[in-house]
Amino acid sequence: MTSKILFVLLLWAACIGQGLAQGGSYADSPFGIMAAFDPTTLTTISASDKIVWAGEKFRDLGAKWSRGAGEKTFWGTNEPVLGAGYDWSTSDDVLKKVYQNGGENFNMVVIISSQRVKGGSSDIPSADEQYFINYVKAFVERYDGDGTADYDTIIKVKYWQMSNEPFPNHWEDAGGTIDGYVRFAELTHNAIKEADPDAKIILGTFQFQTNEQIDKLNEVISKSAIKNKKLFDYADTHFWESGNNYKIPLVDAKKIFDDNGYSDIGYMTLEFGTTVRRATEKDQANYLIKGFVSNMAQGFTLINWNNLVEWNAFGGNPNSIYNYMGLIADGINGDPIPAGTKRLSYYTYKKMVEVLEGSDWKNIATIQEQNGIHIYKFTKPFDGAQCKPVWVAWNDSSVTRT
Repeated sequence: MTSKILFVLLLWAACIGQGLAQGGSYADSPFGIMAAFDPTTLTTISASDKIVWAGEKFRDLGAKWSRGAGEKTFWGTNEPVLGAGYDWSTSDDVLKKVYQNGGENFNMVVIISSQRVKGGSSDIPSADEQYFINYVKAFVERYDGDGTADYDTIIKVKYWQMSNEPFPNHWEDAGGTIDGYVRFAELTHNAIKEADPDAKIILGTFQFQTNEQIDKLNEVISKSAIKNKKLFDYADTHFWESGNNYKIPLVDAKKIFDDNGYSDIGYMTLEFGTTVRRATEKDQANYLIKGFVSNMAQGFTLINWNNLVEWNAFGGNPNSIYNYMGLIADGINGDPIPAGTKRLSYYTYKKMVEVLEGSDWKNIATIQEQNGIHIYKFTKPFDGAQCKPVWVAWNDSSVTRT
Protein backbone atom coordinates (compact mmCIF):
# COMPACT_ATOMS: atom_id res chain seq x y z
CA MET A 1 0.00 0.00 0.00
CA THR A 2 2.82 2.36 0.90
CA SER A 3 4.53 1.91 -2.45
CA LYS A 4 1.30 2.74 -4.30
CA ILE A 5 0.80 5.91 -2.28
CA LEU A 6 4.42 6.92 -2.86
CA PHE A 7 4.00 6.43 -6.61
CA VAL A 8 0.96 8.69 -6.72
CA LEU A 9 2.66 11.37 -4.65
CA LEU A 10 5.76 11.33 -6.84
CA LEU A 11 3.62 11.65 -9.97
CA TRP A 12 1.66 14.52 -8.43
CA ALA A 13 4.86 16.26 -7.30
CA ALA A 14 6.34 15.95 -10.78
CA CYS A 15 3.22 17.56 -12.22
CA ILE A 16 3.53 20.52 -9.89
CA GLY A 17 7.11 21.00 -11.01
CA GLN A 18 6.19 20.87 -14.69
CA GLY A 19 3.34 23.33 -14.71
CA LEU A 20 2.44 24.95 -18.00
CA ALA A 21 6.07 25.31 -19.07
CA GLN A 22 6.56 21.56 -19.49
CA GLY A 23 3.01 20.64 -20.35
CA GLY A 24 1.48 20.70 -23.80
CA SER A 25 0.22 23.83 -25.50
CA TYR A 26 -1.79 24.79 -28.54
CA ALA A 27 1.47 25.78 -30.23
CA ASP A 28 2.63 22.14 -30.32
CA SER A 29 -0.79 20.59 -30.87
CA PRO A 30 -0.76 17.19 -32.66
CA PHE A 31 -4.19 17.78 -34.23
CA GLY A 32 -4.22 18.44 -37.97
CA ILE A 33 -6.44 17.97 -41.03
CA MET A 34 -4.99 17.15 -44.43
CA ALA A 35 -6.04 19.41 -47.34
CA ALA A 36 -8.53 21.26 -45.16
CA PHE A 37 -8.32 24.35 -47.41
CA ASP A 38 -7.73 22.65 -50.77
CA PRO A 39 -10.31 23.91 -53.32
CA THR A 40 -10.32 20.49 -55.02
CA THR A 41 -11.91 18.97 -51.89
CA LEU A 42 -14.54 21.70 -51.62
CA THR A 43 -16.11 21.46 -55.09
CA THR A 44 -19.64 20.69 -53.84
CA ILE A 45 -19.66 23.31 -51.08
CA SER A 46 -21.93 26.21 -52.01
CA ALA A 47 -20.16 28.87 -49.94
CA SER A 48 -19.03 31.86 -51.98
CA ASP A 49 -15.65 31.86 -50.23
CA LYS A 50 -14.71 28.26 -49.64
CA ILE A 51 -11.53 28.95 -47.70
CA VAL A 52 -13.49 31.11 -45.25
CA TRP A 53 -16.07 28.30 -44.97
CA ALA A 54 -13.33 25.72 -44.38
CA GLY A 55 -11.67 27.98 -41.82
CA GLU A 56 -14.86 28.21 -39.78
CA LYS A 57 -15.09 24.42 -39.61
CA PHE A 58 -11.35 24.00 -39.02
CA ARG A 59 -11.39 26.37 -36.02
CA ASP A 60 -14.59 24.83 -34.68
CA LEU A 61 -12.86 21.43 -34.66
CA GLY A 62 -9.88 22.86 -32.77
CA ALA A 63 -7.36 21.70 -35.40
CA LYS A 64 -4.05 23.55 -35.65
CA TRP A 65 -2.24 21.97 -38.63
CA SER A 66 -2.81 21.36 -42.32
CA ARG A 67 -0.90 20.43 -45.44
CA GLY A 68 -1.95 20.92 -49.05
CA ALA A 69 -4.04 24.02 -49.79
CA GLY A 70 -3.78 24.30 -53.56
CA GLU A 71 -0.66 26.49 -53.38
CA LYS A 72 1.77 26.12 -56.27
CA THR A 73 4.66 23.98 -55.14
CA PHE A 74 5.97 22.72 -58.47
CA TRP A 75 9.23 24.44 -59.18
CA GLY A 76 8.32 25.07 -62.81
CA THR A 77 5.03 26.79 -61.99
CA ASN A 78 6.73 29.17 -59.56
CA GLU A 79 9.69 29.73 -61.92
CA PRO A 80 8.39 29.16 -65.46
CA VAL A 81 11.68 30.19 -67.09
CA LEU A 82 14.90 29.47 -65.22
CA GLY A 83 16.53 32.67 -64.07
CA ALA A 84 13.71 34.89 -65.37
CA GLY A 85 11.98 35.59 -62.05
CA TYR A 86 9.24 33.95 -60.00
CA ASP A 87 5.47 33.83 -60.24
CA TRP A 88 4.14 33.73 -56.66
CA SER A 89 0.59 34.85 -57.50
CA THR A 90 -1.24 31.63 -56.63
CA SER A 91 0.78 30.72 -53.54
CA ASP A 92 0.55 34.32 -52.26
CA ASP A 93 -3.21 34.35 -52.50
CA VAL A 94 -3.82 30.87 -51.12
CA LEU A 95 -1.38 30.96 -48.22
CA LYS A 96 -2.54 34.40 -47.07
CA LYS A 97 -6.17 33.31 -47.01
CA VAL A 98 -5.31 30.05 -45.25
CA TYR A 99 -3.36 31.81 -42.51
CA GLN A 100 -6.12 34.40 -42.15
CA ASN A 101 -8.62 31.61 -41.54
CA GLY A 102 -6.55 28.94 -39.78
CA GLY A 103 -6.89 30.48 -36.34
CA GLU A 104 -4.47 31.09 -33.50
CA ASN A 105 -1.23 29.08 -33.56
CA PHE A 106 -2.05 27.68 -37.00
CA ASN A 107 0.79 25.71 -38.64
CA MET A 108 1.20 24.74 -42.29
CA VAL A 109 3.43 22.09 -43.85
CA VAL A 110 4.47 23.08 -47.37
CA ILE A 111 6.00 20.65 -49.85
CA ILE A 112 9.15 21.45 -51.84
CA SER A 113 9.15 19.65 -55.19
CA SER A 114 12.10 19.11 -57.51
CA GLN A 115 9.85 18.68 -60.54
CA ARG A 116 9.52 21.45 -63.05
CA VAL A 117 6.02 20.23 -63.93
CA LYS A 118 3.71 17.55 -62.59
CA GLY A 119 4.89 14.21 -63.93
CA GLY A 120 8.26 15.64 -64.90
CA SER A 121 11.67 14.25 -64.05
CA SER A 122 12.50 13.98 -60.33
CA ASP A 123 16.29 14.31 -60.40
CA ILE A 124 17.65 17.84 -60.75
CA PRO A 125 20.11 18.23 -63.65
CA SER A 126 23.50 19.39 -62.36
CA ALA A 127 23.34 22.43 -64.63
CA ASP A 128 20.11 23.53 -62.91
CA GLU A 129 21.19 23.07 -59.29
CA GLN A 130 21.99 26.74 -58.60
CA TYR A 131 18.61 27.77 -60.03
CA PHE A 132 16.95 25.30 -57.68
CA ILE A 133 18.93 26.55 -54.67
CA ASN A 134 17.97 30.15 -55.45
CA TYR A 135 14.33 29.16 -55.90
CA VAL A 136 14.08 27.31 -52.57
CA LYS A 137 15.74 30.17 -50.68
CA ALA A 138 13.36 32.69 -52.26
CA PHE A 139 10.34 30.45 -51.59
CA VAL A 140 11.20 29.95 -47.91
CA GLU A 141 12.20 33.58 -47.32
CA ARG A 142 8.93 34.82 -48.80
CA TYR A 143 6.76 32.80 -46.43
CA ASP A 144 8.77 32.31 -43.22
CA GLY A 145 7.28 35.37 -41.47
CA ASP A 146 10.59 36.57 -40.05
CA GLY A 147 10.16 40.18 -41.13
CA THR A 148 12.69 39.99 -43.98
CA ALA A 149 11.48 39.94 -47.60
CA ASP A 150 8.12 38.50 -46.48
CA TYR A 151 5.07 38.65 -48.69
CA ASP A 152 2.89 39.04 -45.60
CA THR A 153 3.93 38.48 -41.99
CA ILE A 154 0.64 36.71 -41.21
CA ILE A 155 2.12 33.77 -43.16
CA LYS A 156 4.60 31.84 -41.02
CA VAL A 157 5.58 28.59 -42.71
CA LYS A 158 8.14 26.83 -40.51
CA TYR A 159 7.73 23.22 -41.69
CA TRP A 160 8.87 22.13 -45.14
CA GLN A 161 8.66 18.65 -46.66
CA MET A 162 11.19 17.33 -49.18
CA SER A 163 8.81 15.94 -51.83
CA ASN A 164 5.48 14.25 -51.10
CA GLU A 165 5.68 10.46 -51.54
CA PRO A 166 9.02 9.77 -53.26
CA PHE A 167 9.35 6.09 -52.35
CA PRO A 168 8.93 3.18 -52.79
CA ASN A 169 7.95 4.07 -56.37
CA HIS A 170 7.09 7.66 -57.26
CA TRP A 171 10.56 9.19 -57.41
CA GLU A 172 11.98 6.43 -59.58
CA ASP A 173 8.83 6.17 -61.69
CA ALA A 174 9.46 9.81 -62.65
CA GLY A 175 12.94 8.94 -63.90
CA GLY A 176 14.78 9.67 -60.68
CA THR A 177 17.37 7.72 -58.73
CA ILE A 178 18.09 7.27 -55.03
CA ASP A 179 21.31 9.27 -55.46
CA GLY A 180 19.22 11.94 -57.15
CA TYR A 181 16.86 12.11 -54.18
CA VAL A 182 19.77 12.37 -51.75
CA ARG A 183 21.23 15.23 -53.79
CA PHE A 184 17.81 16.93 -53.86
CA ALA A 185 17.57 16.51 -50.07
CA GLU A 186 21.01 18.04 -49.54
CA LEU A 187 20.27 21.03 -51.76
CA THR A 188 16.85 21.54 -50.18
CA HIS A 189 18.09 21.23 -46.60
CA ASN A 190 20.95 23.68 -47.12
CA ALA A 191 18.81 26.23 -48.95
CA ILE A 192 16.01 26.11 -46.36
CA LYS A 193 18.40 26.47 -43.43
CA GLU A 194 20.23 29.35 -45.11
CA ALA A 195 16.95 31.22 -45.58
CA ASP A 196 15.48 30.27 -42.18
CA PRO A 197 17.75 28.57 -39.62
CA ASP A 198 14.73 27.90 -37.38
CA ALA A 199 12.80 26.00 -40.04
CA LYS A 200 11.98 22.32 -39.56
CA ILE A 201 12.47 19.85 -42.40
CA ILE A 202 10.41 16.71 -43.04
CA LEU A 203 11.70 13.79 -45.09
CA GLY A 204 9.58 12.85 -48.08
CA THR A 205 6.93 10.32 -47.11
CA PHE A 206 7.77 6.62 -46.78
CA GLN A 207 5.31 3.83 -46.08
CA PHE A 208 6.13 1.51 -43.18
CA GLN A 209 3.62 -1.34 -43.59
CA THR A 210 5.05 -3.96 -45.94
CA ASN A 211 8.44 -5.67 -46.24
CA GLU A 212 8.92 -4.01 -49.63
CA GLN A 213 8.33 -0.57 -48.11
CA ILE A 214 10.70 -1.21 -45.20
CA ASP A 215 13.35 -2.55 -47.59
CA LYS A 216 13.12 0.61 -49.68
CA LEU A 217 13.39 2.79 -46.58
CA ASN A 218 16.46 0.82 -45.50
CA GLU A 219 17.99 1.17 -48.96
CA VAL A 220 17.55 4.94 -48.98
CA ILE A 221 18.55 5.65 -45.37
CA SER A 222 21.31 3.13 -44.66
CA LYS A 223 22.86 2.51 -48.07
CA SER A 224 23.06 6.00 -49.51
CA ALA A 225 24.85 9.25 -48.75
CA ILE A 226 21.87 10.46 -46.72
CA LYS A 227 23.15 8.35 -43.81
CA ASN A 228 24.39 10.38 -40.80
CA LYS A 229 23.95 13.70 -42.62
CA LYS A 230 21.19 15.15 -40.38
CA LEU A 231 19.21 16.39 -43.36
CA PHE A 232 15.75 16.27 -41.73
CA ASP A 233 14.02 16.74 -38.39
CA TYR A 234 10.96 14.56 -38.94
CA ALA A 235 9.94 11.44 -40.84
CA ASP A 236 6.43 11.16 -42.27
CA THR A 237 4.31 8.14 -43.15
CA HIS A 238 0.82 7.93 -44.64
CA PHE A 239 -1.66 5.39 -43.31
CA TRP A 240 -5.19 4.52 -44.45
CA GLU A 241 -6.68 1.34 -43.06
CA SER A 242 -9.92 0.15 -41.46
CA GLY A 243 -11.40 -1.77 -38.55
CA ASN A 244 -8.97 -2.20 -35.67
CA ASN A 245 -5.90 -1.71 -37.87
CA TYR A 246 -5.34 1.83 -36.64
CA LYS A 247 -1.89 1.68 -35.02
CA ILE A 248 0.92 2.57 -37.42
CA PRO A 249 3.77 0.01 -37.46
CA LEU A 250 6.79 2.06 -36.41
CA VAL A 251 9.29 -0.32 -34.77
CA ASP A 252 11.16 -1.50 -37.90
CA ALA A 253 11.29 1.95 -39.47
CA LYS A 254 12.44 3.62 -36.26
CA LYS A 255 15.30 1.13 -35.92
CA ILE A 256 16.50 2.05 -39.42
CA PHE A 257 16.51 5.75 -38.56
CA ASP A 258 18.10 5.15 -35.13
CA ASP A 259 20.90 3.03 -36.60
CA ASN A 260 21.81 5.54 -39.30
CA GLY A 261 22.23 8.85 -37.52
CA TYR A 262 18.61 9.92 -37.09
CA SER A 263 17.81 8.75 -33.56
CA ASP A 264 16.69 12.24 -32.52
CA ILE A 265 14.05 12.85 -35.23
CA GLY A 266 10.31 13.13 -34.63
CA TYR A 267 7.53 11.26 -36.41
CA MET A 268 4.43 12.54 -38.19
CA THR A 269 1.62 11.06 -40.21
CA LEU A 270 0.52 13.83 -42.53
CA GLU A 271 -2.23 11.68 -44.10
CA PHE A 272 -4.22 9.35 -41.84
CA GLY A 273 -7.77 8.09 -42.14
CA THR A 274 -10.34 5.47 -42.94
CA THR A 275 -13.23 5.31 -45.37
CA VAL A 276 -16.98 5.15 -44.75
CA ARG A 277 -17.44 3.50 -48.15
CA ARG A 278 -17.46 -0.03 -46.67
CA ALA A 279 -18.05 0.92 -43.04
CA THR A 280 -20.43 2.96 -40.91
CA GLU A 281 -20.02 6.45 -39.55
CA LYS A 282 -19.65 4.86 -36.11
CA ASP A 283 -16.78 2.71 -37.43
CA GLN A 284 -15.05 5.80 -38.82
CA ALA A 285 -15.50 7.72 -35.56
CA ASN A 286 -14.12 4.78 -33.54
CA TYR A 287 -11.13 4.50 -35.87
CA LEU A 288 -10.43 8.21 -35.54
CA ILE A 289 -10.22 8.37 -31.75
CA LYS A 290 -8.36 5.06 -31.44
CA GLY A 291 -5.90 6.01 -34.18
CA PHE A 292 -5.11 9.43 -32.80
CA VAL A 293 -4.68 8.24 -29.20
CA SER A 294 -2.64 5.08 -29.86
CA ASN A 295 -0.34 6.79 -32.36
CA MET A 296 0.20 9.87 -30.21
CA ALA A 297 1.09 7.49 -27.37
CA GLN A 298 3.81 5.84 -29.48
CA GLY A 299 5.36 9.18 -30.31
CA PHE A 300 3.68 10.71 -33.37
CA THR A 301 3.79 14.47 -32.84
CA LEU A 302 1.37 15.40 -35.63
CA ILE A 303 -1.53 13.46 -37.14
CA ASN A 304 -3.43 14.93 -40.10
CA TRP A 305 -6.86 13.38 -40.63
CA ASN A 306 -7.50 12.82 -44.32
CA ASN A 307 -9.53 15.15 -44.67
CA LEU A 308 -12.09 17.91 -43.87
CA VAL A 309 -14.23 17.32 -46.99
CA GLU A 310 -13.46 14.27 -49.12
CA TRP A 311 -12.20 14.51 -52.68
CA ASN A 312 -14.45 14.12 -55.70
CA ALA A 313 -13.35 11.12 -57.82
CA PHE A 314 -9.76 11.25 -56.57
CA GLY A 315 -7.33 10.53 -59.41
CA GLY A 316 -10.29 10.23 -61.77
CA ASN A 317 -11.64 7.22 -59.88
CA PRO A 318 -15.24 7.55 -58.60
CA ASN A 319 -14.62 4.53 -56.32
CA SER A 320 -11.38 5.74 -54.74
CA ILE A 321 -11.22 5.29 -50.98
CA TYR A 322 -10.19 8.95 -50.73
CA ASN A 323 -13.67 9.96 -51.87
CA TYR A 324 -15.15 8.77 -48.56
CA MET A 325 -12.80 9.87 -45.76
CA GLY A 326 -14.03 13.36 -44.97
CA LEU A 327 -15.25 14.62 -41.63
CA ILE A 328 -17.84 16.41 -43.77
CA ALA A 329 -19.71 14.70 -46.61
CA ASP A 330 -19.52 15.99 -50.18
CA GLY A 331 -22.76 14.34 -51.34
CA ILE A 332 -21.34 12.78 -54.51
CA ASN A 333 -19.80 9.50 -55.74
CA GLY A 334 -22.77 7.63 -54.30
CA ASP A 335 -22.65 9.37 -50.94
CA PRO A 336 -26.27 9.39 -49.66
CA ILE A 337 -25.57 12.30 -47.30
CA PRO A 338 -26.05 15.85 -48.63
CA ALA A 339 -22.97 17.96 -49.29
CA GLY A 340 -21.83 19.88 -46.21
CA THR A 341 -23.29 17.42 -43.69
CA LYS A 342 -21.05 16.85 -40.68
CA ARG A 343 -20.37 13.17 -40.04
CA LEU A 344 -20.20 11.53 -36.62
CA SER A 345 -16.41 11.65 -37.01
CA TYR A 346 -16.59 15.46 -37.11
CA TYR A 347 -18.10 15.60 -33.64
CA THR A 348 -15.72 12.89 -32.42
CA TYR A 349 -12.71 14.91 -33.61
CA LYS A 350 -14.05 18.05 -31.93
CA LYS A 351 -14.68 16.29 -28.61
CA MET A 352 -11.27 14.60 -28.72
CA VAL A 353 -9.51 17.95 -29.12
CA GLU A 354 -11.66 19.55 -26.43
CA VAL A 355 -10.73 16.82 -23.91
CA LEU A 356 -7.05 16.25 -24.79
CA GLU A 357 -5.71 19.58 -26.08
CA GLY A 358 -3.02 21.05 -23.84
CA SER A 359 -1.80 17.66 -22.61
CA ASP A 360 1.87 16.96 -21.96
CA TRP A 361 2.44 15.30 -25.33
CA LYS A 362 5.89 13.98 -24.42
CA ASN A 363 4.57 12.04 -21.43
CA ILE A 364 1.57 10.02 -22.58
CA ALA A 365 1.53 6.81 -20.55
CA THR A 366 0.57 3.55 -22.28
CA ILE A 367 -0.94 1.54 -19.43
CA GLN A 368 -2.07 -1.48 -21.45
CA GLU A 369 -2.23 -2.69 -25.04
CA GLN A 370 -3.07 -6.39 -24.80
CA ASN A 371 -6.00 -8.81 -24.92
CA GLY A 372 -7.94 -6.17 -26.82
CA ILE A 373 -7.79 -3.71 -23.93
CA HIS A 374 -6.18 -0.31 -24.56
CA ILE A 375 -5.61 2.15 -21.72
CA TYR A 376 -3.72 5.45 -21.96
CA LYS A 377 -3.10 8.21 -19.47
CA PHE A 378 -2.72 11.87 -20.46
CA THR A 379 -1.85 14.68 -18.05
CA LYS A 380 -2.95 18.28 -18.37
CA PRO A 381 -1.88 21.28 -16.26
CA PHE A 382 -4.77 23.01 -14.51
CA ASP A 383 -5.05 25.85 -12.00
CA GLY A 384 -1.62 26.88 -13.25
CA ALA A 385 0.20 24.23 -11.25
CA GLN A 386 -1.20 20.77 -10.61
CA CYS A 387 -1.80 18.10 -13.25
CA LYS A 388 -5.15 16.68 -14.21
CA PRO A 389 -5.10 13.06 -15.43
CA VAL A 390 -7.21 12.13 -18.44
CA TRP A 391 -7.74 8.44 -19.14
CA VAL A 392 -8.66 7.03 -22.55
CA ALA A 393 -9.63 3.35 -22.76
CA TRP A 394 -11.46 0.92 -25.05
CA ASN A 395 -12.03 -2.75 -25.66
CA ASP A 396 -11.30 -4.19 -29.13
CA SER A 397 -12.08 -7.72 -27.93
CA SER A 398 -15.41 -9.35 -28.69
CA VAL A 399 -15.49 -10.42 -25.05
CA THR A 400 -16.91 -8.03 -22.47
CA ARG A 401 -14.23 -7.14 -19.92
CA THR A 402 -14.07 -5.17 -16.72
